[in-house]
Amino acid sequence: AFSLTIFIAETRLMTRGGERVRGLLDLRGQAVASTIGTTSIQHLAKVNEQLGLGIRILGGLDDPEGFQLLKGGRASAFLMDDVLLRSLLAQQGPAADDYRISDQALTVEPYAIGLRKGDPQ
Repeated sequence: AFSLTIFIAETRLMTRGGERVRGLLDLRGQAVASTIGTTSIQHLAKVNEQLGLGIRILGGLDDPEGFQLLKGGRASAFLMDDVLLRSLLAQQGPAADDYRISDQALTVEPYAIGLRKGDPQ
């Protein structure tokens, strides 16, 4: 069981600062990274297939590894929940200015707390 929603995140794209990417359509034929096992990578795969975007999906084992795919130039963008993207940027110090988070949200992600079976909600 889960608690009621405690906050709402939105899935967004992080790119290098000089690139003007508003959404997935701007990334047709390019590589986009996300984190394996997340709803973000599932959404990316679904939209990529539905719209025939030809995006090469690169999966990181965790968020820092997915971000490294962008940072190292293997991916043109990193797709993840905005709160997690901002956390990664906060760890970059002055280099955070080298990246941009898209204004356009791709999905809405409600967060809740997992409850032990039998616990009152």
